[in-house]
Amino acid sequence: MPNEERSRYWQQQSPIRIARPESFFVPALAGALHVLYPDGEVVLERKKGHQELEWSEAAGTAPWIALDGKKASFRAMHVHRTSEHEIAGQKTELGEIHFVHELVSAERGSTLVVLSVRVESGNSDGPCFSAPAPDSIRVDLKRLIPPRPYRFYRYEGSLTSGTHDELVSWAVFAEPLAVTRGDVAIVQKYAEQTDREVQSLARRFVLRSFEE
Repeated sequence: MPNEERSRYWQQQSPIRIARPESFFVPALAGALHVLYPDGEVVLERKKGHQELEWSEAAGTAPWIALDGKKASFRAMHVHRTSEHEIAGQKTELGEIHFVHELVSAERGSTLVVLSVRVESGNSDGPCFSAPAPDSIRVDLKRLIPPRPYRFYRYEGSLTSGTHDELVSWAVFAEPLAVTRGDVAIVQKYAEQTDREVQSLARRFVLRSFEE
């Protein structure tokens, strides 16, 4: 049976609706996520047939994050035209950017960590993308993370495209990021993926890192 069909019977699919009253506040969670992206721009490439921007191994050591003390290396980013995750019944107007990371030493369970940034139209400190070329672009990853990255929801789920494999630890930032429509248009041109409808939470728990 193809993965696309089988996914209908899985119980940990993404994206989901997130309601704060139904999530669980875990004080220690605020210090569990560390986004260690470098200052300035990095070069990401779009490989033929891939609608996402990927880190090139030729560029050296990839940017990385740490979740629960486990290192995960940046692998790719893409955007959805409509925000896939709903928070308090709301979706953001300019969509949702996903930053995909691979755990360096995955022992069991999820092998990927995906940071979800919902974006809305607003003023920014300048463009986050520059020097677009047919197959590459310069990106300021650090500026694409919300100002308060310690405020997020966490749950276990799946990829939202392709085979929908259930191998993702999700960190969905609570606050949207204001960017220009021009920036969003650029990343859509290079790395837009199909939106997926929200999935059942089933028997999972959603944790949050903040109380107020």
